[in-house]
Amino acid sequence: MALAYVCLYLSYRESLEPYSMEERGRLVTAMMDYQATGEIPAFPGNERFLWPTLRSQIERDIQGYEEKCAKNRENGAKGGRPKKQTVSAETEGFSEKPKKPKEKEKEKEKEKEKENKNETPSEREIAFRRFWEAYPRKVGKEAARKAFAKAKVDVSLLLHAVQEQRKSEQWTKDGGKYIPNPATWLNQGRWEDKLPGSTTDRNRIRTPEEYLAGIEEDYT
Repeated sequence: MALAYVCLYLSYRESLEPYSMEERGRLVTAMMDYQATGEIPAFPGNERFLWPTLRSQIERDIQGYEEKCAKNRENGAKGGRPKKQTVSAETEGFSEKPKKPKEKEKEKEKEKEKENKNETPSEREIAFRRFWEAYPRKVGKEAARKAFAKAKVDVSLLLHAVQEQRKSEQWTKDGGKYIPNPATWLNQGRWEDKLPGSTTDRNRIRTPEEYLAGIEEDYT
């Protein structure tokens, strides 16, 4: 579930003091539009100088929310929040830490077995690693992995979109400052964006085989 609100922190009040009411209104509207669509607004006034700071905070809020949702889903799959452990009066004086439940011990043993076996990663995990290696902004890796699993899109198309969008003005401006977080990019289906400044021939639809051929040339 996407974040359905924008946080207006009290600390913004001091930063907004120098701006007119019209500029403040445009900033608040831009925050809501960016949260909903991910589009970078064009500002006619001085509010453009404050926008990068507000945008960075919005992205941090989105990332924190996505990570919290992912953690809640994991806890839900395990049967909810773990119960608090209690230490009996008899053992309290003889042990600094309470004994862990048997289930947790078994989970640890399974994790160790997996590490020892050096299990081969799944095809989808390999595909995610290719995407992560290609995506220029490496933040929120676990949130990106969850979003990638839900995307259900061939990795060759994602890699092609990344390759083309990284040439656009939005992704190259100010050293990549305006590149979306990978989880946001995936959750919002941004691989379908047609950004100005990219070099893709939009008049011809390439086949997946053509996408893959061009991408593998760069990543093999």
